[in-house]
Amino acid sequence: MLFKIINGKDIYLQPLDDSCCSEKYVDWMNNIDINKYLEARWVSHNCESVKAFIKEIENSDHSIIFGIFRKIDSVHIGNIKIGPINKNHSFADIGYIIGEQSAWGCGFSTEAVKIVVNYAFKDLGLNKCTAGVYASNNASSRVLEKAGFVEEGRFKRHLKSGNGWEDHIAYGILNPNIKK
Repeated sequence: MLFKIINGKDIYLQPLDDSCCSEKYVDWMNNIDINKYLEARWVSHNCESVKAFIKEIENSDHSIIFGIFRKIDSVHIGNIKIGPINKNHSFADIGYIIGEQSAWGCGFSTEAVKIVVNYAFKDLGLNKCTAGVYASNNASSRVLEKAGFVEEGRFKRHLKSGNGWEDHIAYGILNPNIKK
């Protein structure tokens, strides 16, 4: 895999390593307001479990995780992951979190998704990126749509949330430089 720091307008993405594990990061993972749409919410986290997750991705040949850092102050505000990468069919899932609540609504997620999709297409040569969203997660749907993703399907009552069963919305974006 190719690993590098990727600069954007207001943020930069830096490959995560276990030195990025902080109490703040662990708190994000345990805060129901922050993680309510993450599968990670089903377990309690501590520094060791977060470091183990980062190490697992670091050692993976099918996933990459970046920290999202604000350029203005180099504060780690969230993460974005590409993976798993399906090398046979040339696509990958994208997942992200802005854990720093003061950074919500500032456009950082949209910028991070655009950056990572560009990286996936240009550096990794992928044909497609996908992402899944709980139907009630309107903010994440807006992020993906602003980044060029389109809704490709809906799995009815597929995910369990605090509101009961929800639809799972499948989004995708194709690499415009790859033709049939």
